[in-house]
Amino acid sequence: MGEYRDRYPAVSLDIILDNDMCDLIGEGINLVCDSKTPAPTLVISPLFTVQFVLVVSPAYLRYHGVP
Repeated sequence: MGEYRDRYPAVSLDIILDNDMCDLIGEGINLVCDSKTPAPTLVISPLFTVQFVLVVSPAYLRYHGVP
């Protein structure tokens, strides 16, 4: 995402994290990250890859054990 912002500094990003269904067009949302199959009326163009990392504190592990 950092590379994208460096390349397109005039683009403004508002990030909404939500699990609810919504009217993307009606709410003016232009970009969606979704693990489900998108509606056939939407166009898919990957902008970047997101790598997730699971982290946990030592105190959490002591209290709850290793997941």
